[in-house]
Amino acid sequence: YVIGRFYALPAYPLAHRDQCLSYLEKAAEQGSQDAAWYLYRLAVDNILPDLQFDEAQSQRALLKAAKLGHPDALTQLGLVNLKGQWGAQDFQQASQYFSQAAALGNVTALYQLGEMSEHGFGVQPDLSQAQSYYVQAAQGMNAAALTRLGYFYIHGIGVERDLKIAQQYLEKAALQGYVEAQEQLENIHAFLNT
Repeated sequence: YVIGRFYALPAYPLAHRDQCLSYLEKAAEQGSQDAAWYLYRLAVDNILPDLQFDEAQSQRALLKAAKLGHPDALTQLGLVNLKGQWGAQDFQQASQYFSQAAALGNVTALYQLGEMSEHGFGVQPDLSQAQSYYVQAAQGMNAAALTRLGYFYIHGIGVERDLKIAQQYLEKAALQGYVEAQEQLENIHAFLNT
């Protein structure tokens, strides 16, 4: 895996980057979830423009990384199923992938489970469950979850309305550059200063 990543460096003076793929594919076949995930990132992020990937290759790499238990790959597959990017939306499959990734500590997956619970995607809407997922994701400093919790406290959704607590959540998200949190903070400041 490390050799493959080394060959992927743009500054590395290789005439052919195919050695990068060879090492990464070999590492993935030997069970390296990081190698499989990096193959997927190479495909979708166009990290090495001289290497061309088709959609089937990127899908195979993502499926391989998820099969090996990479939390980001599991989360990405959850998103693929939630949005129906490879076919019909499948909320049950999305929830399974998010749950696996959340069990591995992926805060984005926890946030997505919160969204599914809040909005009733494939489940009955459950604000208490949604809040629980958001709190867990917020503990990992997920800006979207922090913002959602701020919104809950602004509007008293499932909690007692408390602008100070809302402000604390939103400030943490705003410090990460999360625009929605910054906008909600501006609204709180405008409200408090009127």
